[in-house]
Amino acid sequence: MRYCVAVGLLYGCLTAEHFSDAVANDPRIDSLRSKIFINEDPTYTDAYSDPDRRAVANAVQVRPCAFPKSRHTVLPLVQE
Repeated sequence: MRYCVAVGLLYGCLTAEHFSDAVANDPRIDSLRSKIFINEDPTYTDAYSDPDRRAVANAVQVRPCAFPKSRHTVLPLVQE
């Protein structure tokens, strides 16, 4: 999940091409992955686990860094 979010933030989209070695070796991805936190929403998990629904809902929430001195380094990554 963190890889997918990092690629989406860096490249603006996520396609099969982004799972190639050339893209996966981009050092910015690992750097950004280390700053991404994943929290499970049990509602999504339950919907996926329900054989009658098999929903694949997901959500991404981007929040600028809570530390004002770091915001100037984080915001350009998010805005890029």
